[in-house]
Amino acid sequence: MKMVLSLIVMLESGGLGLLEIESNEILSCSLWIEKNIIYKDNPLYKEGNGEVWVNSYYKNNIIIGHICEKGEL
Repeated sequence: MKMVLSLIVMLESGGLGLLEIESNEILSCSLWIEKNIIYKDNPLYKEGNGEVWVNSYYKNNIIIGHICEKGEL
């Protein structure tokens, strides 16, 4: 089985980018995320200011969303 995890990330310019990670190992997206994504408190967060209180990161990129697909090799 092949897994393709597409991460939607925020770029330094403020735009959005797409990172695709492929794996030939059979594992779940949830397990991959648990092992590779880190969570940090958002220093910009203040109650009521509209910021999220925690950001998720992959290789210093803030993750906005993700899509996971599995398929045959």
